[in-house]
Amino acid sequence: MIDIAEWGVPGITAVYLMEWERTCLIDSGTREEAPQIVSALKVCNAFPPDMIIVTHPHYDHTQGIPHLRAEAAREGKSIQVMASQHAVALLHDQSFNEVYGPGPYENVADVTPLAEGDVVDLGGVGLLIYDVPDTAGPHCDSG
Repeated sequence: MIDIAEWGVPGITAVYLMEWERTCLIDSGTREEAPQIVSALKVCNAFPPDMIIVTHPHYDHTQGIPHLRAEAAREGKSIQVMASQHAVALLHDQSFNEVYGPGPYENVADVTPLAEGDVVDLGGVGLLIYDVPDTAGPHCDSG
């Protein structure tokens, strides 16, 4: 677990690093916390991760992706991004996040869609994907 101290408050938001033959970051935090995440991953000798799995498309889980990908590209590497097949369109058009403030919000392209029952192979460990319905309300569908 990497505490990203969103809004400068420790203990309220984290991303998770899973390491086996391949490394996986669960979520990416915000644009503001992304440099801190890169630093933490470098301390763990895990930058860049092989993949980022996005739990849902809200800005505080996705807006670190462009920075992480750009930093990886500087090292000649890439990061695969995966998300629910239902979230891909919202990742491609992050404007729905404007309900949280004026942004800017960068769209996230080149996302591998995941479906219920898919298994993401980390090399010796498989992550079984569950498609959990949105219980937070229709705001995710308004984009």
